[in-house]
Amino acid sequence: MSITMKKNIFLALLSIAAATAAAGQAGSSGESIAIAVAVPRQSDHLNASQLARLGQKMVDIVAQSGIAAASGGSEIIMYPELFVEREELVEGGMENLVVVTADISFTIRHMESGKILASASKRAKGAGVNRQKALSDLISKISAGDEALRTLVADGRTKTADYYADNCRNIALKATSHAKRHEYRQAIAMLAAIPEAVSCYAHAQRKLEDIFADYQAYRCEELLREARSLSAGRFYMKALATLASIDNFSAQCSRSVEAMIADIEGKLSEKERQEWSLLLRQYEDSQKMYLLEANVKKARLSAIRDIATAYYSQKTSLSYNLIVK
Repeated sequence: MSITMKKNIFLALLSIAAATAAAGQAGSSGESIAIAVAVPRQSDHLNASQLARLGQKMVDIVAQSGIAAASGGSEIIMYPELFVEREELVEGGMENLVVVTADISFTIRHMESGKILASASKRAKGAGVNRQKALSDLISKISAGDEALRTLVADGRTKTADYYADNCRNIALKATSHAKRHEYRQAIAMLAAIPEAVSCYAHAQRKLEDIFADYQAYRCEELLREARSLSAGRFYMKALATLASIDNFSAQCSRSVEAMIADIEGKLSEKERQEWSLLLRQYEDSQKMYLLEANVKKARLSAIRDIATAYYSQKTSLSYNLIVK
């Protein structure tokens, strides 16, 4: 009897791999295409250990294809699908064995559009004293060095570059529309995903800088309002903690923060001043990094990566098939 299951399962990002164009490979110098490797958080047929091993196999496949592991957000994901075709009991010898035959497919997909960029399937067979052992053996036989799987990643990288080349300016326009609706995280993530090799990369980066600056100003005002509310309720230490969480990239925001700190200081009791002094010193130490332009740029890039990673981690919902016969 066959059992067919189709579920919406949220995918857990195991690793982010940033594609680097090696000599003789697709893409031009400076290309960086990120692929997020993902597996289901849970499965009716694979346990947590098996899912983790399957995910690590994909990380290895990406690495074998000349792509270095790096942190960052991506709307390009690689995920597996398992189709168990046959399960049989083989009797004899010291003990009976369960033998499972399956097709395991790997797909690289553009998450936002749903476009499949590349896919490959491998037939595998596993044996063990029970079904779970057989499935574990089956997964262990997936080879990261398999030529078809290496070709899969190479094709995915090429098709990804083509996708961005064809849609780059449209992506920038959509990002601008999101930013106008104050959907800054989505706009930033979309633009941050555009690789350097695409002709409109410079245009996208200028848009990204503008939108990120708008996001910082918007976020600064949000946190200032929150801090003012806390200050009005005499929660001065919480107000300072809120002010300290502001990414102080702009002079205007910095002036507003400093003015509010001065305003709160004028309201403190002698007892409160002791705790305030300690917290303020910690805040001032953390802000020194922004005195150097190089540190500001580094912090800005780090913030953009964090925003993209967080955004795409929340967006990894796919229709995931598991077919058992």
